[in-house]
Amino acid sequence: MKYLTWLVMCLIFLAGCESSGSRTGVDGEALFAQAGTAYVEKHYGEAAELFARSRSSFGSTPRSVEAAGWEGLSLLELGRLRQARAALEKGLRSGEPGVRARSAKGLARLLFAEGRYREAEAAYEKLGADYPGETDAAELLAARIEALEKGGEQSGADSLRRELNRKFPNSPYAKAITENVVEDGGDWYVVQAGAFNSIARARELQSKLCKIKVESFIAIRARNGESLYTVRCGSFRLKDGAIQRVRELSARGVEAVVVTENRNR
Repeated sequence: MKYLTWLVMCLIFLAGCESSGSRTGVDGEALFAQAGTAYVEKHYGEAAELFARSRSSFGSTPRSVEAAGWEGLSLLELGRLRQARAALEKGLRSGEPGVRARSAKGLARLLFAEGRYREAEAAYEKLGADYPGETDAAELLAARIEALEKGGEQSGADSLRRELNRKFPNSPYAKAITENVVEDGGDWYVVQAGAFNSIARARELQSKLCKIKVESFIAIRARNGESLYTVRCGSFRLKDGAIQRVRELSARGVEAVVVTENRNR
């Protein structure tokens, strides 16, 4: 009789544990669904909180890793880049290729948001190579073009733009981004942060820009028979792009001007 009582108590205990685990899973799924709705409706603060709660509810499960990835995307939309990076890096550890691809895409967007345009372009290219079945090739080409343009690498951007138009002529990304295709040469609009007679002073400014994560390069121009060292933060085919870049730099405390340069000469 004692043995039977003990067995029944054990079965009740196990059933209670299973029920509790089930309730936790249901709660997690409900939170996950609510978070997804909030994300689609662009309520990113609410989405981030709900994804975090669902992640905790799921415990150490693959679903928890997926929730972390979505939490990172929500935080990215809020501009909370450090927290977003931590969550997205958790998403990269998922066993599901789709979750990893989504998290990797988020990290590429994060690099772009930080102004690390060359790294962002490389991350988008790697994303397409690593997850060809989980990504939109036209979308990634468009993202790479934007990153190259932001980084002042207009010739590379134009090359990819032509590739996008050739490979995916009916893609909405091609329609949106190939409108400004131009040939080499002609006027370029250069964003210039400084011009010096000394290479040392130019490098000093470039070093200061690097410390605040502003990409730049030094171009040497001839003036009155002497070398002029110019520190540049991008060159653009369209003047609007250069003006926008100047505004972005001004917001970060960097004074820059737009200089027109004709490359047919």
